[in-house]
Amino acid sequence: MNKILSSGKLTTADHLRIFKGIFIATNGTALLLFFFLRILFYNTPITLKEDMAALLNTLMIGTVVAIGLYTILLIIEIADHIFSKKKIRLYPALQVAGISLFSLLLVYLSSCNNAVLSGVHKDLNTGVTTNYKNMEPGSTVLVMNNEVLNHTDIPLGENFVLINDDVKGLVEKDGKVSAGCELTITDKQGKQLLHEADLFKGEDIFLKENARALKCTISTGKPMNWEEHYDVAVTFWDKYGSGKIENKFSVRMIDIP
Repeated sequence: MNKILSSGKLTTADHLRIFKGIFIATNGTALLLFFFLRILFYNTPITLKEDMAALLNTLMIGTVVAIGLYTILLIIEIADHIFSKKKIRLYPALQVAGISLFSLLLVYLSSCNNAVLSGVHKDLNTGVTTNYKNMEPGSTVLVMNNEVLNHTDIPLGENFVLINDDVKGLVEKDGKVSAGCELTITDKQGKQLLHEADLFKGEDIFLKENARALKCTISTGKPMNWEEHYDVAVTFWDKYGSGKIENKFSVRMIDIP
């Protein structure tokens, strides 16, 4: 490829080979990064649908990077012709390709400001995985008896609180925001022990300054048993917008110490 670029006389076939090489390199790197992160967070509770969506987004980013890099090379090639005072005779197909690639790049850059805010946080102490879209918490903690937990061993019969603190992205209307909270607890066989569709129902409108933290109180007790593990899923969503925060983790029931 370096030999082709240094010749200063690129044909349409040369450009296709260059773009193919860049495309393979960027998407290969993107896939390696994706699989490295999946291995690193192998125990993160992510559904197949979410996994496939993340993979497609990764490939899309790799493709956009490839287009951007190729466009830069195309600009360099054109500039080389201009500054060397050579007559520019780009093949019609190359002209169309250049215009198309510039258009795609401009569309991508113009949409950056409207890009969906999404991502994932994981607390390595408690194992709490937080997936968010269009609203993001600064931190996520578990609190019991006014103490932040660094574990998920919960005495049977105790209550604890999941807190998404410093939440950003809630849509505001007349100085107020509105949110919902869904809670689901299942055992390791997948049996649902508790499901509350909206714990905030009827009291779901808050002053903006009072909604910096989204909290869910979780009670334990029968039919839970000592030394059993249970999966907890808490979902907060923006009732005025499209934002959502999903918290997932497991707890172990222990005897009162």
